[in-house]
Amino acid sequence: VIESKGIDTGSGDYSSSDAIRVSVLNLVDLAGSERIAKTGAGGVRLKEGKYINKSLMVLGNVINKLSNGAKQRAHIPYRDSKLTRILQTALGGNAKTSIICTVAPEEVHVEETKGTLQFASRAKRITNCAQVNEILTDAALLKRQQLEIEDLRRKLQGSRSEVLEQEILKLRNDMLKYELEREKLEMELEEERRSHKEREQRIRDQQLKIENLSSLVSDGDRSSSQDSMKESPKDECNNFKTPCFKESSNNAFVAKRSTYSELPDFSPLPDSFSNVADEDTWFKMNKGYIADLDSLQTTPARKVQSFPPQDITPDCSNDNYKLELQNLKTQLELVIKEKDELQRKHEEEVQINSRLMGEISELKQELDLSNNSLESSKQRYGNLEREFQKLKDERDSLLQTVSESSKNITFLTDQKENILKDLNCEVQRRKDLEAEIKQFSVAFASRQRSLASIHGEFKSKIEKLRAENLVRY
Repeated sequence: VIESKGIDTGSGDYSSSDAIRVSVLNLVDLAGSERIAKTGAGGVRLKEGKYINKSLMVLGNVINKLSNGAKQRAHIPYRDSKLTRILQTALGGNAKTSIICTVAPEEVHVEETKGTLQFASRAKRITNCAQVNEILTDAALLKRQQLEIEDLRRKLQGSRSEVLEQEILKLRNDMLKYELEREKLEMELEEERRSHKEREQRIRDQQLKIENLSSLVSDGDRSSSQDSMKESPKDECNNFKTPCFKESSNNAFVAKRSTYSELPDFSPLPDSFSNVADEDTWFKMNKGYIADLDSLQTTPARKVQSFPPQDITPDCSNDNYKLELQNLKTQLELVIKEKDELQRKHEEEVQINSRLMGEISELKQELDLSNNSLESSKQRYGNLEREFQKLKDERDSLLQTVSESSKNITFLTDQKENILKDLNCEVQRRKDLEAEIKQFSVAFASRQRSLASIHGEFKSKIEKLRAENLVRY
């Protein structure tokens, strides 16, 4: 049994972190089967011959079972002899087995030669699975796993780092792309918000304008109904007053018509109409908003002259009222048309507003998705950065380990060269010793032959002397 361990290069002692290899070396010299009829042995030699023949027979049975009956899982009789019990691991086990058969070419030994060749052919069909027998300690197992981890890190260093760099560059480009898209969506959203606010302001202005026109139309209807019910025109017009448009909103239009009162039948009528503004006075009161007054199709201003009380008659007053009523009806029709147009525009604005609100909600959803994808990309980028930094640190440590390993390899190479030199010296010395042994063997053989001849001479002389002594007696 041979046990082997690795040697620590630093101290030169056996390393406690390496596995222990256990090897079994069997060198067996099998004697040939002996035929008692040929040898004529007896006594102790006869018993030895029987044991040899029994061991060879059991060995032949074991080899025959292994070569023919291994597939049938038959019983292998290893314990029938001590020889097969010792060679159990070498026959059909996990060892490397070499069998050398020697035969004699003479015709006298044909049967023995045939049996030896059959034995060798059966032994060739045995299948062995050679394995290294190791006793793994905790330190040896830990060292082996560390070596495997270092090997995997070296493999990752060549392939994974490039893949990570490419993936990091790709993620950076994606992040920049998402940032640009997000900024673009924010600008579009801000622009839509501004346009939405402007549309809402216009809608409020149009609604206010529609309400003012509705109140104006209702006032005109009430005044026309009052004129038609009365037989004599006894109403008196109150002052028309134009509001200041700049006190309201930018596009708002406010117009109010006061109710009519009864007009007197005498001279105070011109004095009561003296407050009606002409075009110049109207322009000054409205502070330049002449376009809004034109859009209302207001009644042109009239300059009222003072009439004597005796010139005012009921017929003249009635004609004036009819003319003014006709103008008001025309104005009312225009206002109704404008109201319908404004309502139609208002409905269109509401539809556009609802559609834009849907688009804004979709843009908000897209913006949220972009923000979520950007956050996930940032998180993934951070993880990759940390992993890349970790791999970089591992690469530095591995480079340091490789440098130390290269130093150790250089030391081992030098040590190996020294060992090879010593081995060559030992081989040369062994050759010299073998030559000397051969010389001694030749001299010993010659001396043995001379001693044998001398012994023969002495023996012959002794026999001769014995014969002479017998003759004497």
